[in-house]
Amino acid sequence: MWAFAEYDLTVIQGQTAGFSFAFKDESDTAINLSGYSAECKIRNNGGDLVVSMTAAITAADGLVSLSLTDVQTKTLPTGTLYYDLALEKSGVVEKPLRGKFIVLRGASNV
Repeated sequence: MWAFAEYDLTVIQGQTAGFSFAFKDESDTAINLSGYSAECKIRNNGGDLVVSMTAAITAADGLVSLSLTDVQTKTLPTGTLYYDLALEKSGVVEKPLRGKFIVLRGASNV
């Protein structure tokens, strides 16, 4: 069983967004994520899917990277959404990370 953490993320509409999370054990050693797949969904308060983040794993470093393109963030509604990160291996799904996904209004159109 994984430890559970809550961590809020903030983006501005129209920006490229990237977040990286390093998973470590009690002795501060990277957890090897070989064989795991990752999925991260962002939903509104009603539970409707808003967008899926691209998830990439660097297994030996215990690193999960999540990203959204500028086009994806531009269409996000402002306000508070919710996300969780699911890690799956051999049919077992763990959700070690979740939180608020806060979207701020963008002012620039680059």
